[in-house]
Amino acid sequence: MHFICFARKLILVLYLRLTFMSPQRVNSIKLSRNIESSSYQEIYRDWNKADVIELQLPSNPQLASSKPNIEETCNQVAVKYGSVIYCLEAKDLPKGIDTMGIVVSQDITFESSYDADMLSGVVVLKGLVQILPKEKWEGSLYKPLTIKYATDIPIKLVPYFA
Repeated sequence: MHFICFARKLILVLYLRLTFMSPQRVNSIKLSRNIESSSYQEIYRDWNKADVIELQLPSNPQLASSKPNIEETCNQVAVKYGSVIYCLEAKDLPKGIDTMGIVVSQDITFESSYDADMLSGVVVLKGLVQILPKEKWEGSLYKPLTIKYATDIPIKLVPYFA
């Protein structure tokens, strides 16, 4: 990713915050340290016209988990692609399937593609997950544990801001 300064001369302090560690350069010269994950990196300089900031962002989707003591996200994973978090929306699942029974394998592979029709164009991720069958509870609070067999279903993930 490149940021280019078009002003003739500009004194500016730029703070970069990324969720991944990232090597950085200004005008092809490596800066003194990498941006540390989830921290800010200060770049203070006299900027000149056509100065270029280069950020190297990971381009492979990665699974991430949150702190285990956050109850709302327990047993859930996030998918990061570069610096963007992706989400699975119920409307993008096959009919009759909800998000509650979805199992994401640690070795899932995603295919990225550009969807020009979604929000004036975004990159979506597609992959295969497993879905556990729904069980009938018939008003009981407990029942014997049974073996469940998962089946594969295709999913589409969209950027969280979309």
